[in-house]
Amino acid sequence: MRLRASITLAVAASLLAAGAAAAQDIDATGGGDGTHLNSLSVQVNSSPTIGLWRRFSPRVEAGLEVFGRHEKTSYGEGPAAQESRVTAIGVGPALKLYTADAGDLRPYVFASAGVTFVRNRSESPDQGGGTSVSEGDGTSMNAALGLGLQWSPIPRVSIGGHAGIEANRGEGTTQFGAGGQIDVDGHAIGTFTSGLRLHFYF
Repeated sequence: MRLRASITLAVAASLLAAGAAAAQDIDATGGGDGTHLNSLSVQVNSSPTIGLWRRFSPRVEAGLEVFGRHEKTSYGEGPAAQESRVTAIGVGPALKLYTADAGDLRPYVFASAGVTFVRNRSESPDQGGGTSVSEGDGTSMNAALGLGLQWSPIPRVSIGGHAGIEANRGEGTTQFGAGGQIDVDGHAIGTFTSGLRLHFYF
């Protein structure tokens, strides 16, 4: 757990250092007057995300993002109904590298890394007429790389999104109410889409 947190902090420090090295490239088109270099991002999809970003040059922005997800799923009806709830909270650094210094429509490369904490709970009928409950928790390290497009219809506001490849490795434990425990350790690689993202510059 401590090792994963240390890796995440190291990646964040690396991204910020890279941005600081590029800070001298800022000109009038990138906010060289010292204003509107920061932005608040809001992502609307099944995993709402909020981020705080800093523009280090016309082509480089780095930020720290936090996301959360809560899912509730029911199976069956009546006495045989089962219910499952999953809650996840994640945090990590992110980087956007634009292909152009300025313009209303700009493509970019998106990269991120982070750690996610997951907790789940399942309830189902047991043979004695009661309810069987299992609870679990786990953590995972995530990394993503994608391509995106950002549109700036008015000053200080942009709309965009990205898609790409995401990898994660995690481990967790599930405990059953009747006793017993299962440890899970695995990894996965797949595609992702960010959904609609808004940036408000200030």
